[in-house]
Amino acid sequence: METRIAKHTAQTRMLSETRGDETVRVVRLHGGRGFKETLADLGVLPGTVLRVVAAGACGPLVVRCRGSRIAIGRGMAERVEVV
Repeated sequence: METRIAKHTAQTRMLSETRGDETVRVVRLHGGRGFKETLADLGVLPGTVLRVVAAGACGPLVVRCRGSRIAIGRGMAERVEVV
């Protein structure tokens, strides 16, 4: 079981590190209650599959989540762990 955990941890990264045209799954939200509630209102919860539509060097990431396109700021994207 330790090998599986180590392998899973090695594959995770932050949403801000993704590139355009990539599909990822949310693993964990690193933040307080307000942060988690804001993302939950947008439909971004652990287990949610996101399709990265646009991820430039700066500015927000545009993702497709449950049929909607949403923009997530870089600061928030740096606290969303994905695999």
